[in-house]
Amino acid sequence: MATKTKSAFLACLSLVLLVPRPSAAAVIVTEIMYDVPGSDAGHEWIEIYNDGAEAVSIAKWRLLEADTKHKITNVIGGDTIQPQAFAIIAANAESFRADSHFNGQLFDSAFSLANGGETISLLDASEATISSASYVGSQGAAGDGNSLNAFGNSFVPRTPTPGTTISSAAIPPSPPKETKTGKSKKEKASLVEEVDVAADEAQEMHATIVPETAKRAVASEQQTAAVVFSKSSISWWLAALIVSAAAGGVLLYSRSIQKKEWDIIEEIE
Repeated sequence: MATKTKSAFLACLSLVLLVPRPSAAAVIVTEIMYDVPGSDAGHEWIEIYNDGAEAVSIAKWRLLEADTKHKITNVIGGDTIQPQAFAIIAANAESFRADSHFNGQLFDSAFSLANGGETISLLDASEATISSASYVGSQGAAGDGNSLNAFGNSFVPRTPTPGTTISSAAIPPSPPKETKTGKSKKEKASLVEEVDVAADEAQEMHATIVPETAKRAVASEQQTAAVVFSKSSISWWLAALIVSAAAGGVLLYSRSIQKKEWDIIEEIE
């Protein structure tokens, strides 16, 4: 009896070990376009990636966002995501294709991602959470044309690369570096330009004011000279008149003396 029981146990164990077991789903979120320049409505999308060794069907899966379970419908490429392959879930597949001319595996859904940040989860057919991804607006890609790309255990802003691997060549330009004075090179150049403009304006003002000032100074000197000349002329004429009067008086006096002398001589004779 014991032998039969042992044999039955081993047979059941063998069956359990030999029956193929479903592999754990390995679909993760790798890119998030949550804040499109301009209107976000219908233009947001997320990229998903199968990092497992087996194909995974996401038929009847749901996208959990803002406490809402959004249906996921295939548009291009079928419901099964191959190993090491990407796919896109768009808020509006038609708008997404028009925006990006994307021809890879594409799914359509109906969601609206919060610009401030939230958590996105992929739920399987039994509504079990397969994977989740969280982001916040302070991480970047806030309406500047970039998207958030998975990098290690976080997300970083990059030029959007839907359906392809993140590339270092897609890194957007760094913001202007600040100088020791706290101003960027662009701001410094702008300040220099403002100084140059101010210098040009000062030169123009100087070119206008200085000749006018010089003219006024010359006119003032001429007026002063005229006044001085006028005063000097009056004084000179007065002095000449006085001298002439004095000379005339002396001449008359001398003539009167000579006449008396002549009168005396005539009397003596």
